[in-house]
Amino acid sequence: MDTFGSLTRIIVWLNCPATVVHNTLRQRTHIMASGFGFGGGGRPRCFAYWQEFSKCYAQADIPQECRAQADDYLECLHHTKEAARAKRIEEEFVRQARAKAKEDRKAAEILSDGVIVGVGLIQRGGEASK
Repeated sequence: MDTFGSLTRIIVWLNCPATVVHNTLRQRTHIMASGFGFGGGGRPRCFAYWQEFSKCYAQADIPQECRAQADDYLECLHHTKEAARAKRIEEEFVRQARAKAKEDRKAAEILSDGVIVGVGLIQRGGEASK
């Protein structure tokens, strides 16, 4: 039996709004990267970072002492530094591709003029003989 069909029957049977049941189900099956949340089983990906941050924060006299652990945990959750690095790599790749295309275009223009023009036996279109 599919989940949504049985869920619809439960909603009708309970005579309650669908959003309440949906939100309740989502909360119970949602797994947070910090390690908190219900369901799923196994260790979430950022749980180790969360434990390091929690341990540091509990032992620290000043919360700013745990800035490095907090940064590691937030990076694990949101991947902001990783995304920024990937963007820089892509921009550099595009820049190098454009530069190579520009060089190749110049070489193709020289070759398209032909060998005779390059030697100077025939004048180019814009150059007039004096």
